[in-house]
Amino acid sequence: MGDTADRVATVQARISDIARSCGRDPGEIRIIGASKGQDRSAVEEAYASGITEFGENYVQEAAAKFVPPHPPWRLHFIGHLQHRKVRDVPGLFDMVQTLDASRTVHALDAVMAGRSTPYPVAIEVSFSHDPVRPGISPEGVPDLLQDILGCGALHCRGFMVVASTADRDASQKEFAALRELRDAMERRFGKKFPELSMGMSGDYDLAIREGATMVRLGTAIFGPRPLRNAVER
Repeated sequence: MGDTADRVATVQARISDIARSCGRDPGEIRIIGASKGQDRSAVEEAYASGITEFGENYVQEAAAKFVPPHPPWRLHFIGHLQHRKVRDVPGLFDMVQTLDASRTVHALDAVMAGRSTPYPVAIEVSFSHDPVRPGISPEGVPDLLQDILGCGALHCRGFMVVASTADRDASQKEFAALRELRDAMERRFGKKFPELSMGMSGDYDLAIREGATMVRLGTAIFGPRPLRNAVER
């Protein structure tokens, strides 16, 4: 518990310092504990230390780790959502951050039909030219966003990005580009998309300076990831 609590306190203090240094309210920035590969006890330790939202990359891993009833924390899906896994989202995840294809959008809308309130989602954007990387290109965002806005069961809260490079200068440019893209979509559609999910343990300081409202932190919260790898089946 001690190590986790110390890491959480260190991260929270650093986020406050970074936010204030660029004229932001630290309360605008939420920590999403990236808990891929961590067991439930590690998540419970982080929760006891003040982290109230977590992100998982694999539906199968999350379903095994967080069996019903729903845990007391909020759970975000932050991995690539396979079309065939959409049916497992209800009751498990409180938000999907990684929509990048119309097929998945409409499948998720179908399984969320009948909810009393629209289900929160975000669009994952990729600034990489690598076709293997998940995320939609900036040019494809308007059409995908239009699809989401036409879905009665979904509510687009904003945008998400995973930096395509470890180069910090290039990463900061991508974070700035996501913010600018979000602002352009707000003007185009006349709606607010308040969430910018960007920044991980190695670059969240840059993301905060560019407007991140959610930072997804793994090693900064949990320490080095266990050597096992989760596999989605």
